[in-house]
Amino acid sequence: MVNPTLSPAAPAAPPHTVSETIDHRQVETALRTIRTGDQISNQSALANALDNPLLNQAERDLIIQTLLEGDDHDLELFYANDIDRSWRGDDPTLAADQQIIGEALQQAFEDGIIDTDDLLKIADRNGTGNGAQRLLDTLQHGGSGPNGTVEALSDALWERNGNDGLDRAGASLGYMSSPDLQARNLNTTELRREAFESLVAFNDAESYQDFPIDSISDQWQSSALAAAGSLFVNNSTELVDYYTGANGGTVQTEVLAQFMGQTVFNPDASSIVLDRQRDLVPAIQSAIGGQADRFMSAAAETTDPAEQAELIRQFGRLNASISVGAALALDNYSDQILANEASKQEFASMVGALIGKTPVSKVPGSGMIVNEVAGAIYDAITTPTERPDQAMAGVINDVFLDQVRALEGDLDNATLVDSFTAARADERTELYSNLNVNPGGHKE
Repeated sequence: MVNPTLSPAAPAAPPHTVSETIDHRQVETALRTIRTGDQISNQSALANALDNPLLNQAERDLIIQTLLEGDDHDLELFYANDIDRSWRGDDPTLAADQQIIGEALQQAFEDGIIDTDDLLKIADRNGTGNGAQRLLDTLQHGGSGPNGTVEALSDALWERNGNDGLDRAGASLGYMSSPDLQARNLNTTELRREAFESLVAFNDAESYQDFPIDSISDQWQSSALAAAGSLFVNNSTELVDYYTGANGGTVQTEVLAQFMGQTVFNPDASSIVLDRQRDLVPAIQSAIGGQADRFMSAAAETTDPAEQAELIRQFGRLNASISVGAALALDNYSDQILANEASKQEFASMVGALIGKTPVSKVPGSGMIVNEVAGAIYDAITTPTERPDQAMAGVINDVFLDQVRALEGDLDNATLVDSFTAARADERTELYSNLNVNPGGHKE
């Protein structure tokens, strides 16, 4: 804490409010009401007190300061009974109360009454398994700008880098909550990549998947997937180049495959909004398709056969990550994907839609090709076989290979098909092993 603790005899006034009179009796009354009123699960006694016009700013700061010096019960008050209220469907008033608390914490932070250690203290009180994400929901209502509580907490989490990856993921969620914070804090290729990997790992772990209230866990999942999606869409070239081994770099497409399995092939992600203009899945599909097109276009434009072959190898590795991403989704969401004919067709259409964003879209009659891909994917996941993922990967490979074969003829470079096939096969084998894909585990 920045300031002295509240003394029963003579509470200390916050230093910035020397000219303000603190009614300590009123503060103590408010604290008693807050601590007992939180048992009413459809409201926030803390928000009610902070919104009381009879309290001045010094008194509000003193209430926050005192609660932060209390026990876990006092720290829980900053969450505004969000769990119970979301379960009851009390979202409109919950958001209003979170705004009151978020603004009060921001003001106390500006006043020097609380610091980043206090924000970490509240965040660490969260028992739902998603680290600081729960507190960030509240802080964003009041301190989302530069030098606000969201950035302060995110900075502290990034530096601490603990909690089995939850700290970096929480920091990344905070930074991705606004364009300004993203630009200020994720301003290098390395930082963006670290943030992306932390979010993919966070989404892969699904720390709160057993949380009993679906409406809350779904909200947290959507927020985390949207953050990872936005980071990828805005920086897809540098991320894809890194993971597919551009310029002789180490190839590590595991992150790409996991990300695709979590987003473009995830039935739960189909309704997530990325921003006011875009939905999550189509935006990622376009970004992936754009990268595939970039490799093919660059290979067509250069006259260096070695450079052509290297670009096609990257194209093959991207193909492998798409195939394994679809296989991961088939593993992780098999109950949803294989539930009925409609769900199977929806998944097949998702794969076909991604293929439709790749260079195949430039081929005359490509709409028919995409439909054929969707039909072939449907056949792959519905025909009895020990390896539906293998059949699905074969369909995806055939479409990409046709493009490479055509380019090989156009460029008169007989190494391109072999370069593509070898890179794709090697990477897919590595991905299956490293990601522990369960071939056939999704059979009906």
